Amino acid sequence: MSYEGFANYYDALMEDMPYPQWIDFAENCWGKEEKPKTIVDLGCGTGNISIPLAEKGFQVYGIDRSSEMLTIATQKEVNHSHVIKQNGGSITWLEQDMKDLELPSSVDCIISFCDCYNYITDEAHIVQSFKKVYEYLKSKGLFIFDMLTEFQFQFYSDEQPFTYNEENLSYIWTCAYDNEHHEIEHDLTIFAQQSDSNYLKINEIHTQRAYPIEWIKSQLSHVGFINISTFGDFEFESPNDVTNRVFFVAQKSSE
Repeated sequence: MSYEGFANYYDALMEDMPYPQWIDFAENCWGKEEKPKTIVDLGCGTGNISIPLAEKGFQVYGIDRSSEMLTIATQKEVNHSHVIKQNGGSITWLEQDMKDLELPSSVDCIISFCDCYNYITDEAHIVQSFKKVYEYLKSKGLFIFDMLTEFQFQFYSDEQPFTYNEENLSYIWTCAYDNEHHEIEHDLTIFAQQSDSNYLKINEIHTQRAYPIEWIKSQLSHVGFINISTFGDFEFESPNDVTNRVFFVAQKSSE
């Protein structure tokens, strides 16, 4: 997964993603506990969740492994800087891998949305990331993240190919699902019109892995998290066999 070419067109292609729903979900979780002041957004991409949170007055760390995505996030932040400053918020952008999280101090809450954890295909790296999250959370801090399910991967496999065709930007997206390894490979070819009316062709291959819900919960528990809950598809109801996106909410124990 590179996002080197994709980063410049990410927002155009992802404009229908439910970013407000992710923020609402997090705020509903916080409503049951003390509202956080400092938040880490793991896999922040171009800042579509980090920036609105900062506008609400939170101190946000936006973390992503792609320097290209962070460059765009930084540029976008400029257009929101007045509201962020007015409401007492801030953003610090950090280029890091999720499994190698390093922060200057502990934080109140760590979130990771838009199925970022599915991109970690090594079980050991999942556990390593959970340990880092636990290390940097304050006592009783919340860890909130989502993952796509095998049901969703199978849907992608059954329904592909997907296409997008606008005046200046098009893509062809195909998928291949490996049932044995619970991994799906996304092959994305983008055609972007340039200023000279020629088209730039960009090809990216992204791999994601689905994990059993109970395995994820067990690893969170082994790391030390308590009060581990799971919910399905932005609703505060238990996931089922046709859930597309599972939300995990876990709390660091009091120290």
